[in-house]
Formats: sequence, structure tokens, C-alpha cells
Amino acid sequence: MRPHGEIVLARVSECLGVTREQLVGPGRQGQVTWGRQVAAYVLREHAYWTLQQTAELLNRDHSTVSTSAKKVRGRIRTSAEDLRTVEYVRLALLPGDAQSVQVVAVEAIDDVLARLDNAILRATAARNLLARAAGELRQGAA
Repeated sequence: MRPHGEIVLARVSECLGVTREQLVGPGRQGQVTWGRQVAAYVLREHAYWTLQQTAELLNRDHSTVSTSAKKVRGRIRTSAEDLRTVEYVRLALLPGDAQSVQVVAVEAIDDVLARLDNAILRATAARNLLARAAGELRQGAA
């Protein structure tokens, strides 16, 4: 077994507070399932493991591993927190110096994401205020 598997499982365990045994076991609790999905995604997309290798490590069949990776792809498109989790696990695969550079990059991305979240909240509040004002104007005109 290639060492990346154990590295990824250790990082997922550390990050999500679940044990290696839970990740490779039958449990379906939320954090355990999410951790297993993250491990499958990172091993497939960043360590370039085959479906079969990943399935063997996680004690799952290859179709479950494929579905898990797809679910993570979807979640990291819409959730900054999920993206940070995946990036934290992925960083474990890099050599020490590269990890330092990546950590700085992730912190910069986190800052941009926080600013975007704030901008979205402000834009949503402004939109709601304008919609309410337009509704009041329509009622007054009727």
C-alpha cells in the first residue's frame, strides 16, 4: 500500500475528529461519512490513486469511491469551509517546504473568501431592502 493512503487518513482523522478505524469501518455518521468522502476525493484527485486502490483502503466498492469523489467536488464548489477541509488534507501530501507556501496561499484564499462572503451578505441585504421598497411603492400606487 502506498504511504499516501495512511497520510490522508491521518490528516482526515486529525481534521474531523474521527478515527482511522471509523473511516475504514461501516459507520455512517455525518463526520465519518464526510471524512471518508474527503479521503476518497484527495486520493483520487491529488494522489492519483485508482478507484480500486482507494476502495481497498476504505473498505468500499469502487462505485462508492467514485460517488464520494463526485460529492466532494460538488461541496467544495459551494462551501468555503468544505474547500478548506479538503485543502488541509491535500497539504499533507506535499513536502515540507511546499506545505509552507501552500499554507500561505490557503490563508490568502480564506481572506478573499471571507471578503466575498461579506460582499454577498451586503448585496443580499441591499436587494431585500430594494425589493421591500418596490413592494411598498406598488401598494401605494394601487
